[in-house]
Amino acid sequence: MPNNQGVNAHTWDYYRVSVDSIEAATGYNFLSNVPTNIQAVIEASVDTGPTQ
Repeated sequence: MPNNQGVNAHTWDYYRVSVDSIEAATGYNFLSNVPTNIQAVIEASVDTGPTQ
């Protein structure tokens, strides 16, 4: 998501991504204290719920 006040082309839900994609981009390992099988499910999903 761009870091400026002028983002009008998309609502914030356009920028939702999985934790896996953030980990790949940053090299960080989030949720490392969560059991591996549960971590895999959580990190692979993208929130598609309502935005308003």
